Amino acid sequence: MTRSLLLLLGVGSCVFASAQAFSVYELRSEPALDARGIKFLHATVHAIDDHGQAWVYEDRIKVRLHDDVNLESTLEALSQATGTTFTLVHSVVGGERSTAPEPPPGFPVPHHTGNIAQDAADDTAAKQAWREANPELYQEYLESLRQRTPASR
Repeated sequence: MTRSLLLLLGVGSCVFASAQAFSVYELRSEPALDARGIKFLHATVHAIDDHGQAWVYEDRIKVRLHDDVNLESTLEALSQATGTTFTLVHSVVGGERSTAPEPPPGFPVPHHTGNIAQDAADDTAAKQAWREANPELYQEYLESLRQRTPASR
């Protein structure tokens, strides 16, 4: 299954590479998406980026988007649409695999009570409150996400 995913990603990259640069993000969902969540994930990815693509393998998701699509707002949109918390595992930008930087001190950690919709709303509200209380740290964190460093192989 992984091999077919890599082939699919390779073919997709060739089709669109000449038009505009793309990034591929590997995300982890908590909890794993059900059929309804997968449907909303695909609909949201396509609403954000007409040429965006997503692949789901249990709790792992790969999303391919134009480089000019904002990752933070994409993760928030996906969380709101699916009621699931997404964590960036790593990304591939311009052929370089990179890891996500550690969140800043005090950055809200998702809490799971079993009420998916309420958990997502609480997580979004906590992140918004943290951003408003820590604008400098938030900007530094966004910059570190934009300047991901290649992971050691």
